[in-house]
Amino acid sequence: MVDAAERAGAVENDPRALTVLAYAAPIECGSVVTKWLDSAPSSAETNAELARGYGSAAVVIGSFELAPRFLATAVDGLRSQGRLGNLARLLVIQSWDATCLGEWPAALSMADEAERLAAETSEPVWAAGAQAITSRGSEA
Repeated sequence: MVDAAERAGAVENDPRALTVLAYAAPIECGSVVTKWLDSAPSSAETNAELARGYGSAAVVIGSFELAPRFLATAVDGLRSQGRLGNLARLLVIQSWDATCLGEWPAALSMADEAERLAAETSEPVWAAGAQAITSRGSEA
């Protein structure tokens, strides 16, 4: 995947390539992804679709401190569009990020909402992800 993106020239020209690099090779491409996130255009913080990819990429490579600004925009965008199935997924990712930053109250609140939405939208994988975060938080 990384080779194909690089051969196509997408890495420099297409913000979606950031997500490809992060998911396909988080360790090998982590520094490239981090550099991109650090210099992300302001549109990435106002465009929900860009923010969704950037926030997810930050979490995948372990740059938890970079993710919140993107994830908040993405969650707000999905909420306003009524995309509840996708919202459950992103709330789990946002909750995991908050967990890794030690922000337990926020993480638990997001995970609780994600679990409810996932149940309502028949998304058992995201319900389980939210439950995992909630159970970990109750042990802290």
